[in-house]
Amino acid sequence: MGEGLIKDYQDIKSIELDGTNVLISTYLNHDPEEDLEQEGIVQERKGNCEHACVCRLLEYQGVNSDNAGGIRSELKTIEPNTSDLSIDATQIIKDIQHLTDEAKIWQKTAGVHVAQLKYEDDIIIREDVSRHVAVDKVIGAAAKEGYDFSRCYISYSGRMPADMLIKVIRVGIPIIISNAAPASSGIDVARAGNITMVGFVRGNRFTVYTAPERINLEK
Repeated sequence: MGEGLIKDYQDIKSIELDGTNVLISTYLNHDPEEDLEQEGIVQERKGNCEHACVCRLLEYQGVNSDNAGGIRSELKTIEPNTSDLSIDATQIIKDIQHLTDEAKIWQKTAGVHVAQLKYEDDIIIREDVSRHVAVDKVIGAAAKEGYDFSRCYISYSGRMPADMLIKVIRVGIPIIISNAAPASSGIDVARAGNITMVGFVRGNRFTVYTAPERINLEK
């Protein structure tokens, strides 16, 4: 979902595991040529260009998270998020503390990232070496539960570049919070997508970079 390959958990037909290989069949037919057009690759019927385009179509068969900087790490257009979800400033502090308290692998190794998705009174937490995959995991778990992403928000450890913001824009999550810094590219995408970006959550302080109306600073 974060890569835009499916739109809903029900689009997944089957998942098969074979060692380290994962084969996923979906009901949603996605045309990889759209991605080639998005990146500006023009398919011509001559010479090396045709060969190169065929190679890119084959490359599409293996999909990495957006942190790989591949053909799915950009959006043609960004639709602003219209969710009216709001959270209290004190809740942001509590969420980051809860994130740290529940990061069991991180407590033992200090070698992973942790992500937390909150929906009403429900909380999903996942850890992974990759901050992108940690976020992928909570999005996937929430999709399986049928959560309304417009009423969810994510707290996680790690920087906030454009590809991370694109991930939450695709699924419709309106708020992202981190104890780390944003990248300027992330701020640009968050502003365009009307995503509330909160960073540098340290102690009782944090910085709101975009769409501050979703944060109740009085509580």
